[in-house]
Amino acid sequence: MIDLNVRGAVQLTKPAVHDTMARGSGTILFTSSIAASMPDPFEAVYGASKMFLRWFGEALRSEPKDKGVGVTVLMPGPTETDFFHRAKMIDTKIGASNSKDDPAAVAEAAFAALQADSGRVVTGLKNKVISAVTEALPDRAAAALHRGMPKPGSAD
Repeated sequence: MIDLNVRGAVQLTKPAVHDTMARGSGTILFTSSIAASMPDPFEAVYGASKMFLRWFGEALRSEPKDKGVGVTVLMPGPTETDFFHRAKMIDTKIGASNSKDDPAAVAEAAFAALQADSGRVVTGLKNKVISAVTEALPDRAAAALHRGMPKPGSAD
């Protein structure tokens, strides 16, 4: 996960930034998560890697902006994909939830944010509220609030 979300993002970004700067235009999208808004008990490595992507993308956004390069950080909430099955999280509240976002809606929001040159986009009203609340709370309180969602066996 660290190789994919951290090392892979850095290694792929460097040539992309150089190419887009040489052209004088282009956009780069990082897929972070609302998990980057709070400490993530039971998914600490995932949350930390998504936090890295968030801050890496937001920092990078300011570097080549005068060269015609846009950087957007996508922060979706739980999305209806095979992620929870592959992550063996089906027995969690978050994995078993029937209120996950539609992947097409998340992709549309990401594309619209790229077109608008938005620095960051949190998809869906529910996710915007969760992100705003958890970012306003002290880290310990945000972690406690989130703890029950990814806890193994919490779907029961």
